[in-house]
Amino acid sequence: MLEPALPANEKERLHALSEYQVMDSLPEEDYDNITRLASQICGTPISLITLIDENRQWFKSRQGLTATETPREEAFCAHGILNPDQALVVPNANEDDRFKENPLVTGEPYVEFYAGIPLVTPDGFPLGSLCVIDNKPREIAPEKIESLKILANQVVKLLELRRLVFTLKKTQKELENSVSNLEEFAYVISHDIKAPIRNMRHLAEAISEDYEDKLDAEGKKYLKRLEESANDSMDYIEGVLNYSKATHLVKINSDKIDLNKFLPKLIQYLSPPPHIKIYYREDLPSIKTSKIALQQILSNLISNAIKYNDKDKGLINIEVNSEKDFYFFKVADNGRGIPQDKLGNIFSLFYMVNKKDAKRKGSTGIGLSIVEKLVKNLGGEIKTKSIEKEGTEFIFSIKKEFFG
Repeated sequence: MLEPALPANEKERLHALSEYQVMDSLPEEDYDNITRLASQICGTPISLITLIDENRQWFKSRQGLTATETPREEAFCAHGILNPDQALVVPNANEDDRFKENPLVTGEPYVEFYAGIPLVTPDGFPLGSLCVIDNKPREIAPEKIESLKILANQVVKLLELRRLVFTLKKTQKELENSVSNLEEFAYVISHDIKAPIRNMRHLAEAISEDYEDKLDAEGKKYLKRLEESANDSMDYIEGVLNYSKATHLVKINSDKIDLNKFLPKLIQYLSPPPHIKIYYREDLPSIKTSKIALQQILSNLISNAIKYNDKDKGLINIEVNSEKDFYFFKVADNGRGIPQDKLGNIFSLFYMVNKKDAKRKGSTGIGLSIVEKLVKNLGGEIKTKSIEKEGTEFIFSIKKEFFG
């Protein structure tokens, strides 16, 4: 057996690998879907996403193999990363001097055929491979190698998304308190993440079209999940961008708003279903504030009251009162309410009371964060009262701007 040499840039490569915080992480469906597709496309019993650290080959995803890692010196992929610009194809390991005495060839899982595509970061560092394995000699068609290259590229994009999400979590508090930082981060998200996720979605569509007659129902299911994951990630990113835009544009315009005209138009736009009635008095005041901000605040609160109302006869009551320096708004409903132990978190960025239900209703956990930020930027504050199964009320204030 010929042990693989170390890449010339091994120190930098290991540092790049550490930035993804992926070694020994839990299994993830997005990666598993890719290995399942690789096996289906190539017709192999084994497919792996491997990552090579200082001493071992670790499997981020594996199909047809129980082991979670192997020593680095036994790893086919450790040879593959030495030539990151090309695929490593071994038609018959028993006839290859590099591998014929390898314990993975002479013993379980009895590797005879191997084809691997290096996983290369945007900075050019090979982290491991996406590979397919069989326990009998075989050849692989050029078009299947091209498909593996496309899938390997998507693995790298998932890793990039992972790294950027960790960046998001690390800087979230600063972003919430700094509009300028949030704008900068939103720019990074828009340019560094949206394009790869679009590519992921397009990949699923392309594979579905090109291999529709070769994939069974299970393979098509994995493709569908990959596409859904891309859509969820895009919704998440759009939420961050919307948060940035909404909280930055608050003070650009200050308008005189006749609430008697403003509120009916807003409700008409939200199109509440027939079983939900919205009440407000007809002698509402005119106020001066940011129209776009007020629209964002009330749209979020009223649409939430509509979405999460579980009563046969839904009721939403909107009140506006004027005091010396503030206008006070109340949006109250008779919906499902919010558990008391979760009330303290509802304004946190990305927080969802019931994640599964919220996603089903199209929520990204951004709306109430936008509401709180806008209210504070308008010089007010927002409070919540809620009783489970009875309803919720939001009361917020806006500092008066006197007419000139």
